[in-house]
Amino acid sequence: EQASQAALGEYNTEDDQFQMAYRAKEPDAVAAYNEMVLARSEHPTEGFQQNFRIAYNPDSSELIVEYDQPEVQAIPKEAEHRYIKTKDAIESKARKPAKIKRLYQDIVASIALRTLHELFEAGQADTLALATFNGMVDTHDPTSGREVRAPIVSVRAPKMDFLGLRLEKVDKLACLRNLGAQVSN
Repeated sequence: EQASQAALGEYNTEDDQFQMAYRAKEPDAVAAYNEMVLARSEHPTEGFQQNFRIAYNPDSSELIVEYDQPEVQAIPKEAEHRYIKTKDAIESKARKPAKIKRLYQDIVASIALRTLHELFEAGQADTLALATFNGMVDTHDPTSGREVRAPIVSVRAPKMDFLGLRLEKVDKLACLRNLGAQVSN
């Protein structure tokens, strides 16, 4: 019993120290807190990898997130499948490239807006006034054939402006652009 009480007391002391460091805007504590927020975020897409890096600037109260985005190959090339009884076969109908592009842009915009929303909503003690989201993808440069890490969306949003959005009603891509985002085609 005494050992468990001592362990609980030590845990509470560590928790109190972490909260004090967070409220004092210590970069490591603010980054660690926001890493926990994003790590607990559940995404509906099976197989979606949540890889990100976070940095915090206490002078500007800005959180910078570099977040790995899925590649365009995450969008299935088939739009639908049908069973043809006379052939006893399943045929697929290809998704049009323009539709793949729209779906991919929607996913990228959704991840950016959702991430900013989660960070701002979870923020406490006015530690975040501003957040920068950089959505990255590892791909091949078509001009050189080399592997590159390329930004496909970058947005810097003030907390007060962002929290005024009604995200359930926005056109995601238009909303990002209105926030000043750079979005790759």
